[in-house]
Amino acid sequence: MAQQETDKEKNEVSSITKDVFSLFVLYSWNPSVVMFTRESCPMCVRLKPIYKRLASKYENELNFFQVDADKEEELRKKFITDGVPTIHVFIKNDYIEVPFRKTTGYSETYLDGFLTDFLRRYKNEKKN
Repeated sequence: MAQQETDKEKNEVSSITKDVFSLFVLYSWNPSVVMFTRESCPMCVRLKPIYKRLASKYENELNFFQVDADKEEELRKKFITDGVPTIHVFIKNDYIEVPFRKTTGYSETYLDGFLTDFLRRYKNEKKN
């Protein structure tokens, strides 16, 4: 039972607030993936298990966080333009918005492919 609880905790994605956003996201050594959500958003609720699986898959290469857009108005105004869910990949003080696909949204295959491509490019740039 204890192992099962540990595994469950390991798959949780940390919520982050504006108070520590810079420290854990903007000044991190690893790129950070941040999903902006709302509790009242059905698409956000459906996306969370996918996001957790990807966080587990990429845990040694990317940091994963989530921001409650209702509670973090300052972050919402700064980083969200088209509503939630919105996902950004942050590299130091810069970020890339993961394009939302109007037909399929953020499918697991799409997000996994996007992150794989991002990491390949990121590692190549670091080498040069």
